[in-house]
Amino acid sequence: MINSPLGPQPTSPGPATPLSGARAAILDRLRGKEGPSTVEALAREMGQHPNTVREHLEALVGVGLAELADGPLLGEVRPARRGRPSKRYRAVEQAGGSLGYAELAGALAAELARLAPDPRAAGAEAGRGWARQALGPAPVPVTASDARRRVLAELVELGFGIEAVSSRTRRADAGAPGGSGGEASTGGEADTGLPADTASGSDTDVAAGAAATVRLVRCPLLSAARDQPCVVCSVHAGLVEESLRLLGHDDLGSRLEPFAEPGACLLTIGRP
Repeated sequence: MINSPLGPQPTSPGPATPLSGARAAILDRLRGKEGPSTVEALAREMGQHPNTVREHLEALVGVGLAELADGPLLGEVRPARRGRPSKRYRAVEQAGGSLGYAELAGALAAELARLAPDPRAAGAEAGRGWARQALGPAPVPVTASDARRRVLAELVELGFGIEAVSSRTRRADAGAPGGSGGEASTGGEADTGLPADTASGSDTDVAAGAAATVRLVRCPLLSAARDQPCVVCSVHAGLVEESLRLLGHDDLGSRLEPFAEPGACLLTIGRP
């Protein structure tokens, strides 16, 4: 398997109890940290209200996926002062999470790459079929910005982690690790797990074709994507393309740049 600083991190194995997209995104963020984190810090990083983040953290503690941590944050010296210190949370390591579906996807991608005359086109067509199955043959058309939000929410449900491009500098400064690549191109609301500035948007801007880019910082099939990017990344690109078409906005176009930068792939919806 290729080792490279480019691209996203793998999505953590899922718990026995399904999580909402928002809760899974917070859990992934905790798992990516070297030490415990506060509600306030997570809320700033994810563009969500502290009360919303606190509610999700308490729920994660309740199902045994997170715990309260004692002691200061990594590198922090606590000042001597009165008052109750902020709660610190950290992820709890889970034993025996199954990655069988990811291994199966990797095996299927390798076989498709070996047998298909054009693996990239075959992957994109598989992604389009996946979108038709997920959305149905004739979903109700929506506005351009709603179509974009629905596509991003769909990716979150599949296990992707999404950040606004405005977070890029902050992530790069933190030295986020990642994955290698190929190229595939096809043209927050708390309940979605999307950052606030990607969960909201202007109908006018998106309908006019303005490009809107997000960072994909977690990938549910990262190992397979590293090994067979022309297939796996094309599946994801085809999924986005067909989802937009079914929602009445294939004119927007979409472009997926696999392993585009340290810590992320880039997904753009709209014309450049």
